[in-house]
Amino acid sequence: MAFDALRTEGKEAVPALVRGLTNGHWTVRMNAARALAAVRTAPELAVPSLVKTLEDTNDWVRVETATALQLYGRAAKPAVPVLLKMLNDPDANIQSGAGRALWAIDPEAARQADIP
Repeated sequence: MAFDALRTEGKEAVPALVRGLTNGHWTVRMNAARALAAVRTAPELAVPSLVKTLEDTNDWVRVETATALQLYGRAAKPAVPVLLKMLNDPDANIQSGAGRALWAIDPEAARQADIP
């Protein structure tokens, strides 16, 4: 599978995937977030761009980005303020994705936000 190859190549793929997060097509942005979730390497390169992508105009991209950050775990702590904001989104999928990510990244913030 392509994601297995990305994980093997690891850090070398991250710059290209980060560029994909700003592509004009939402499907490319969504798949770049998915690929970064699969790679889960080079958080110093990936996390800042993923945090910006949490504010994408497309809800599917936002959910996939939250999932990617969730898989980066505590290394994605800079995402916490944006994820907390996402809990108030009218879309239940956005709220759910943000909640799962918060539990993985900062359990204390998730508790304080009263996320089940």
